[in-house]
Amino acid sequence: MDRSSMWRRTVRRTAGLLALAIGIWGAGAVRAQTPAQPEQTVEPLQATPTAARTGPPPATATLAATLPATPPSTLPATVGTPAPGTAAPGATAKPSEAAETLPNEERPIIILDRYDVEPGAPLAGQTFRLKLKLRNKGEHLAENVRVSLASSTFLPVNEGSLVYSNAIDEGDSDSIETDLRVAADAKAGSHPITVGLRWDDSWGGTYSDEVTIGIEVGGSGAARPILAVTGTRLPGRVVPGIPFTLQLDLLNTGGKEARAVNVAPTQGALALVGGAGSLVNIAPGASATITVRLVAAQVQVPGATSQTIELRYDSPEGEHFADPQPLGLSISGDAATGPLPLITAYRLNGKENAEIHPGETFSLELDLVNAGAGAAQQTRMVLGAGGAGSGAGSAAGASAGAASLGVFAPVGTSNVRFLDRMPAGQARTETMSLVVDGAAKPGVYTLEVGFQFVDADGEAQSASSVVSILVSRKLNLVINPVQVVTSTLTGQPMSFVVDIVNQGSSTVNLGNAEVLTDGHFALGLTTPQYIGQLDAAGFYTLQADLAPTRAGKAEVTVRVHYQDDFNREQTLERVFPVLVEAPEKAPVDPETLQPRLEEGPLVLRILKGLLGLGASPKLVIPEGPPAGDGDAPLEAPPDGAIMIAPQG
Repeated sequence: MDRSSMWRRTVRRTAGLLALAIGIWGAGAVRAQTPAQPEQTVEPLQATPTAARTGPPPATATLAATLPATPPSTLPATVGTPAPGTAAPGATAKPSEAAETLPNEERPIIILDRYDVEPGAPLAGQTFRLKLKLRNKGEHLAENVRVSLASSTFLPVNEGSLVYSNAIDEGDSDSIETDLRVAADAKAGSHPITVGLRWDDSWGGTYSDEVTIGIEVGGSGAARPILAVTGTRLPGRVVPGIPFTLQLDLLNTGGKEARAVNVAPTQGALALVGGAGSLVNIAPGASATITVRLVAAQVQVPGATSQTIELRYDSPEGEHFADPQPLGLSISGDAATGPLPLITAYRLNGKENAEIHPGETFSLELDLVNAGAGAAQQTRMVLGAGGAGSGAGSAAGASAGAASLGVFAPVGTSNVRFLDRMPAGQARTETMSLVVDGAAKPGVYTLEVGFQFVDADGEAQSASSVVSILVSRKLNLVINPVQVVTSTLTGQPMSFVVDIVNQGSSTVNLGNAEVLTDGHFALGLTTPQYIGQLDAAGFYTLQADLAPTRAGKAEVTVRVHYQDDFNREQTLERVFPVLVEAPEKAPVDPETLQPRLEEGPLVLRILKGLLGLGASPKLVIPEGPPAGDGDAPLEAPPDGAIMIAPQG
């Protein structure tokens, strides 16, 4: 809040309190004067009092009329009551409307600025924390802010469903946290919760608002895997005998992993080409794309037809499932003797099912074939011929680039490519460079590719196909070392600290972060740490205590789990090499380990010789490390010397 806003608020409060005090004082004066003028109430029809009241109104009536919007309970009834037959100047609002006279531009306005759930996607019966961030968007102090929660799926824990915030000043925000528990019978999916907001202003006015938010419930919504088809991609028209690609976007809405997922046509004109392809596993709540090559047989009645395909998969317990799914397609017949340009396959940057990112330039490779019986003359290929390019975020792209291409734009050439003559059965590959709008939102975009040509009779013809392009955000997440050593000694504990930094421009939903080691360390922190939402330019500090137990070249791995824009589980890893060494022994001087003769004083030696106690010097062996493998034994003492064993 700036100084000007603070000054305006201080002036309004001071003026309001001063006016209120003057009004109360004036009301007391009126009540004090009432007994001294009994003739005004006993003889209201006398000429003299009536004439006296035709002049300016009393001072108390003027004060009551100029008071700011004050609650009716704070004003005595006599203050706002003018003299009989005379209206108080400026008194237009009734006492019951005084609490609503605060101007709209000065009233407090409380909004729900943001909410977070920790942990994200709680399971049925699980307790989670709901964090609400409230902001005052008005120009007045909001007092006694109350928040009520109403939901049949989420129940309060350890407190009621009504939480409070003392006051929120203009432009400020406040966070309210409460614990909720998911109902035991809640199914997986998004469930609503109603948030009621009530607050007061400093004049006694009361305001309210109500918003609804959705909280995702994950986990075991069903006791088996359940696959649902969320999207299909295939050519607009299929020619018998010419293989084509079918892509299915699948989502596991069940509570268990779907294993060995594959697709096979059952009833219809389609057949697999080269087998069912690779098998995939889809975790609960995760999605995947299955690609198969199919070919259509000749049909008696060409045109639109229905094909049944089966989604075949297993549960973790080995139970088999086969869910039928209808698929609509259009098949050409023998009567199609004219030219028919088609797209048989396409690649992005040389890869199938590749993903691109906003602001990125990529190459679109199209495998074309003239599947008709005649040659196509003067053939032109047009990208976005039918105004395609639709998908998530296409509105933003339409405003930033060519409307027919959506969020895509050609680079180095136009969206029209002249192919000239295409004989019947000819196959060729065309490559075009495109760029994605930097403001494109993540999602699946469709791009229509049109063909304009002339048949053998000179008639202008056209055909079209649709390709799908996946646009996802480029995750700019890095793992930076904060306290990471490159070498250490066995038995010397070390603290391992890294920062997980979101260098992107949007919030990223992160899961667990963990520190993994090999057999050279004993890990003090074994439980993964949940991160949650990481805002742009935000960071999370991950710390672990490591104890080296074995010498050698070791590795410490930091792994971060997250979900991409298509709800697929992804991981980010960084490996830190560490050299673990054994501590070295302290160097020992060889001369200090040799025996030495301790002669002692000469007089003492003579005296000991006379008494027969021996006057030869004694051999002293210094204390030192015990002789190990490979150490040379001590030399034998000279003749006549006495060996003294080391003490201790």
